[in-house]
Amino acid sequence: MFRSFFYNSKGEFNPVYFWITCFCLVALVLMLLRVFGANTFSDALVLGVLGFIQIWVALYNKQSKDKREIG
Repeated sequence: MFRSFFYNSKGEFNPVYFWITCFCLVALVLMLLRVFGANTFSDALVLGVLGFIQIWVALYNKQSKDKREIG
């Protein structure tokens, strides 16, 4: 089940997928804590983590696309 979160389509382990999954879990925990009333975390922190993930995925996909076009 978790294999699809950490491996690319060729079956090779991809650390980027691992870290993106970890950061998504952190964002999920932060959002759940906010929903259930924890005032120690701001909405800006949750949005910052989600923005970081989004930028990282976009940069990774752009790099992968550039590699496919070159070679």
